[in-house]
Amino acid sequence: MATGSRRIVCLGFAIKWNGYQVLLTGIDPEGGSCKPFKIMKTKIIFASALLLFAFACDDGDNVIPEKTSLLKLTVDASWAGLGADNWIIVHGEDGSLLASESFETAQELEIVTDKPAPGKITVTHLRHIISNGNKHYVATSYLNIEKGKHMILKVADGTPSQLTGELNVSVTDVGYRDHHSVSSRVGSSGSASWSSGDYILHLRSSTFAGVPKHIVTVSDGFSLKYKVLNNVQPNDSYSFSLNDMDLFDKTVDFTFPQSNQVTLYVQGSEPDATLIPNRYTLTSHFNSDPHTTIKAGYLNSLTNYNTYLYIVYPEYQYEYENLAAIPDGNIAWPQKSDFNISEKSFTNFSATTSKSYVWRKSRWGYSDVASKTVVTWDVLSSSGNQSILELPSEITSVHPILSLNNIKHASTTFYTQSPAFESIVNADFENGPEPNGLRLGIRIITN
Repeated sequence: MATGSRRIVCLGFAIKWNGYQVLLTGIDPEGGSCKPFKIMKTKIIFASALLLFAFACDDGDNVIPEKTSLLKLTVDASWAGLGADNWIIVHGEDGSLLASESFETAQELEIVTDKPAPGKITVTHLRHIISNGNKHYVATSYLNIEKGKHMILKVADGTPSQLTGELNVSVTDVGYRDHHSVSSRVGSSGSASWSSGDYILHLRSSTFAGVPKHIVTVSDGFSLKYKVLNNVQPNDSYSFSLNDMDLFDKTVDFTFPQSNQVTLYVQGSEPDATLIPNRYTLTSHFNSDPHTTIKAGYLNSLTNYNTYLYIVYPEYQYEYENLAAIPDGNIAWPQKSDFNISEKSFTNFSATTSKSYVWRKSRWGYSDVASKTVVTWDVLSSSGNQSILELPSEITSVHPILSLNNIKHASTTFYTQSPAFESIVNADFENGPEPNGLRLGIRIITN
């Protein structure tokens, strides 16, 4: 424990006899030592007097430093069985290590430090997972965090749906296979095949107990259509033409510079919020074919739409996420020239930009084939430089591969439009849903 200096009040007794000086030693009530105190010679007319006095002395030993509360952590019982070692690590604004704690399921912890901790802190959750002989280290760091926040770790509630069989769908007159999906409110799954010889698209999906409704979506690159299948039974088969499918109630066209890697997902929910799970996939495009525009479809019968659009280029990537609303499709894409990574090192990362952004997420990584080890480390920050100078020795002594010199910068995403950074952190810390609204970013790829 660190030592320091404090002022101690010492109690003593002085007997003054006819003006003679007396040397006394005080008593520190807290156990410290006090040096002799000299009573100077004074003329006193009384024969004797008993005086109770207090005087101060310095004690450089036995100091109890004041502790600062950094973070409160609640680990829910649902966190059990994930097969991981877990640590919380806290750094100061200057990158110095303030505290670290390992934790297990069903715990309440308060992370404290006796070191100086001015300003805000950086909080890191580090996990070590071993699966099939492979070692995975997964870390997420949050910069610019106010001291005293509460982090909750838990697994989302929900009972897995009972699988009952398969659903087979054949769609004829599909001249080109651009994208398609078959989904219940449990989600989208299965396989597909298409032949340019007969123009038939074969789709296969899963059926689940108590989930009779499925939605089929097909795009041939020109038209985007859907069909609702009600009262689906296990192992049912359906066949119909693309020409007989329905047009969506609303469509949105997204336009962007040409890319061969465009991913688009559109998900919506039934208005009945008691249904769990409750997420249909209406659009699922992930083909490697050239696009400058892509169409998304929405139904009036569903609500709470989430739209995810990712567009990849050689040195950067666009990320568009619109949660709980139908987008308008008017997007002012960020320009790569406005964002620059000026220092890629993990211990002193910095970036310069000519355009403002709400927050950023940087990713570092390392892999070692011989030891079957993969390290992935994400750092989220609202602004400023990143400084994480060291890891706790109790971790690196057992896991030396976690040397900060090993991990290399892979990318940084700058979110030019987004809910506030604090709401992003709160959702992660409190294990809540992502905040609704638009999130638009450009991911600069360096590795």
